[in-house]
Amino acid sequence: MSATTYSSAKAFVINYGGETEAEIARLAAAIGETPAVASQFPARWLAIKLLEADEDIQTRLRVLQGGAALLNEAKASPACKKSSATMWTPS
Repeated sequence: MSATTYSSAKAFVINYGGETEAEIARLAAAIGETPAVASQFPARWLAIKLLEADEDIQTRLRVLQGGAALLNEAKASPACKKSSATMWTPS
């Protein structure tokens, strides 16, 4: 059995629409300017998790230098308020 290599595969990216994509880009840029955070997480993925108000990610960021500022930026985002209002909640 041979190992499969995925290095030539294209990255799968979901387009969340204009306003949300703009916020993802803005947060990803801020993440890139925060070395303690950027070294731990991929910027786009983390930006999306921040907009989702992911509790595990919030906990992890609180202990990283610059993490609290990123949490505040995400919380102030209109896209964060929109996504948290429409998030699926299990019953």
